[in-house]
Amino acid sequence: MLKLYNAPHSTCSQKVRICLHEKGLPFEDIKLDLGKGKDQLKPEYLKLNPNGVVPTLVDDDNVIIDSSVICEYLDEKYPAPKLMPDDVARRAQMRAWMRYFEEVPTAAVRVPSFNMGFLPRFAGLDENNFAPSSPTSAQSASTSIGAWVPPGSSGRTWKQRWSRSRTPARAWRRRSRAGRG
Repeated sequence: MLKLYNAPHSTCSQKVRICLHEKGLPFEDIKLDLGKGKDQLKPEYLKLNPNGVVPTLVDDDNVIIDSSVICEYLDEKYPAPKLMPDDVARRAQMRAWMRYFEEVPTAAVRVPSFNMGFLPRFAGLDENNFAPSSPTSAQSASTSIGAWVPPGSSGRTWKQRWSRSRTPARAWRRRSRAGRG
């Protein structure tokens, strides 16, 4: 049986759950507490997904950790009903839209939403007690999320990070207008 490690409010998790439901695939729905419980940073989860993020799909011995890759994997392994277009040009268009959503709006909301929703829960923690016994340090775990800066560090503020995350959107719009996608 498929196992999906996910979080209800994660847009990447939602994307995979939609795919699973559209295909009518039964799966074990394993909800992770990304805030107070910090389930994504526990050693047993980090063995599955060293990035400490959701979602993670386990299919027998196969572990897939990126939401778009999970959706393509599910469409290829379980072909009915088919979600990916048959036409090669339409598939390319679908992939372009997937990449756009991963690189532009997701990047633009990642830092502000993390800082507003999760950062207060980590107040008072330092690098030594952020993720005990994990193969990643607190800084590398937070870097994969792209937001948390340990208290007292000289890292950038969320405003500086957010303005930087909007840059890909501007570049993509300029390329699109010039016909270079």
